[in-house]
Amino acid sequence: MKILHICNDEKFINAANNTFEKIYPQDNLFLILHPNDKKLTHVKLKENTKTFLPETIEDFSETISKADVVFFHSYIPIMKVVFRYISRTSKLIWFCFGMEVYNDPKLYSRKKLLDKRTLSLFPPQKRPFKKELKDSLRPYVRNFKRDLPLSRIEKKLLNLRKMDYIAAVYQEEFDFVKSRLKSDAEWLRFCYFSLEYMVDLNDQVINNKKQHYFIGNSGHISNNHIDVFASINSLANIKSSVIVPLGYGNKQYIDMVTKEGFETFDENFKPILSFLPLKKYNEYLQTTKIAIFNARRQQGVGTIIPVIWHGAKVFLSKRNTFYHYLKRIGILVYCYETELNKENLKDGLSIAEIEHNREILYQELNEKHLLKELKEQLDFILENQQIHPE
Repeated sequence: MKILHICNDEKFINAANNTFEKIYPQDNLFLILHPNDKKLTHVKLKENTKTFLPETIEDFSETISKADVVFFHSYIPIMKVVFRYISRTSKLIWFCFGMEVYNDPKLYSRKKLLDKRTLSLFPPQKRPFKKELKDSLRPYVRNFKRDLPLSRIEKKLLNLRKMDYIAAVYQEEFDFVKSRLKSDAEWLRFCYFSLEYMVDLNDQVINNKKQHYFIGNSGHISNNHIDVFASINSLANIKSSVIVPLGYGNKQYIDMVTKEGFETFDENFKPILSFLPLKKYNEYLQTTKIAIFNARRQQGVGTIIPVIWHGAKVFLSKRNTFYHYLKRIGILVYCYETELNKENLKDGLSIAEIEHNREILYQELNEKHLLKELKEQLDFILENQQIHPE
């Protein structure tokens, strides 16, 4: 059996390599698209890792044709070229990172992502009317002009609709992505990181005497920081630290959030303006009493799960599929739109509530469970291979 992974130089790929090698040792090959001469930023080169350029993908044509399963980690425009060499019996699986849908205005409106104040400060750029009209009429014009080139979004959807499976952490996100793509793909549950990777399970001490606030997971505009600042400032007399990770994202947005944070919370505002090692980042999460994530999309899972584990009372937007997943599995989590009030901001979670959340998270996300689940899914997929239509 041969398992092929097509990837960009992303920070998740090392974890994926470790996971797949544990269940199918020496059966994986990771091809990293790296279109320049610089060293890889995130991916560690191993025996089963090779780099390629768009113009050199043909060098791997035989390898691609022999793969039983081809995984695409995130959306890679070069998919179309890879399809030339894939066997008709190969199963195609796409790992959706989220940005491929949420950051594409053709698939998801920016107006749905942003809260009122953030939207007023960063309104979406309008495309010229003629371009919008041309794109909307293109499918109809093609009925008469068969050689009309595909638009960017048509190419993207054509590639993604070829997938047999879409990988996502939980069912709710898969359902959302599938609906936006109008795809016939099935769901493969996959997590890049197990609970053991995110937190130290050997540290069983539970501390519910926390004071700090924690807002958002990055310097991306979809966190809607400024709206959160206004909300909690009107509801609570903030006398403790307000920790806001802004280590990566849009500089203009980060600068505005930083300015607004100091104006709102004065010396209590504690922005994190650089990328931190996981251990140091977890130290901030361990001191958090209230964590607020006003992202109206799935993001920051690698922050939300640890902060819940460490005992924070977490508020998530009801427009976020991750909120509905956590509620479904029984996690004690609060709705940003309807439950962020003075009463709920007074106290954190009790010891019993923290233990309740930990028990569920461990059942759902421990490494042994995730590996067993993934292997069972892939074994079933491989045993039920069918020939793809031309």
